[in-house]
Amino acid sequence: MNWILLLFLGILSAELRGELTLHPLIGDHAVFQRDVPFPVIGKADPNSEVVVQWQGKDFKAKAGADGKWLVRLDPSPANEKGQTLKVTSGTKSVEVSDILIGEVWLASGQSNMEWKLKQIGAQSTEAEKADDPLLRLVGISHSPAPDPSDSVKISWNLSSKGSALNFSAVAYFFGRDLRRDLQVPVGVIQSAVGGTPAEAWTPLEFLKSDAAFAKAVNDRDEYPNWYPKLVAKYERDELAYNLAVQEAEKTGAKPPKKPRAPHAPDKNPNLASVLWNGMIHPLVPYTIRGVIWYQGEANAYRAEVYEKLLSGMIGSWRKAWGQGDFPFLIVQLADFNYNEE
Repeated sequence: MNWILLLFLGILSAELRGELTLHPLIGDHAVFQRDVPFPVIGKADPNSEVVVQWQGKDFKAKAGADGKWLVRLDPSPANEKGQTLKVTSGTKSVEVSDILIGEVWLASGQSNMEWKLKQIGAQSTEAEKADDPLLRLVGISHSPAPDPSDSVKISWNLSSKGSALNFSAVAYFFGRDLRRDLQVPVGVIQSAVGGTPAEAWTPLEFLKSDAAFAKAVNDRDEYPNWYPKLVAKYERDELAYNLAVQEAEKTGAKPPKKPRAPHAPDKNPNLASVLWNGMIHPLVPYTIRGVIWYQGEANAYRAEVYEKLLSGMIGSWRKAWGQGDFPFLIVQLADFNYNEE
């Protein structure tokens, strides 16, 4: 019996001993924002001492009971020479190399922002000019989450033909022009999902505070209950579609549009707050200079409340980062296929 107890205690002890980890954006080839006390955060063993070595200086912190820790580096000017950051806690250490210091921007929105460089007409010409080791790009994979998350798998890439072609065209051109005009290293973070409404990018706390967004909150809560019915309807529609395709093949008629399968409850990117939770919250508090935002089509049907929604979303992001009113640049929705309303 005693060996069972010892085994249990050993497993419990191992679970409590967390790995030494860093914020997901703090990795090889990262760009740190210049001229600010840059935050370095991570997790270590609860209540352990953490030492961060940066530019010949030690910065110390103590992990909390939850293992989380934070230090703020001294403000640094732009630096094109790759720096090394080393974090040590007890016998564990993590080292990150080739960190530049410059300007960091977040690019977010729906398909307008997600549209890749390889999808534009002049992609081949632009891609041939994309090699720039001082322009760093990182993309956030589609990862809706029901609750605010602290983790996301990402890695920084030096701008090259290959990395640029698969990056947001708008975000790439923005970063390229910043490099040209400022002559400092630039890092651009892409976090965008096509077809998604601004409600999905907005914290639930704000949406619940205003009755104008009650439907979005209710739809989020009810979607798991609706999902089985949506699947049943999809299966009926798919059967009808297959029959219609067979008939079209016989007659030479144009086949119908294929029905779209409903998103599983934990994969639906259109529900309130899920993209804030899974694709923006994990980035906080990695210091950024500002945000570029290209979205709106998914909210065009309720344009009368978009100003309130967008203002609330911007305010919520600024509050979460705690950097004050950082720039939030918005692309106005083009007048394309919309009526006067």
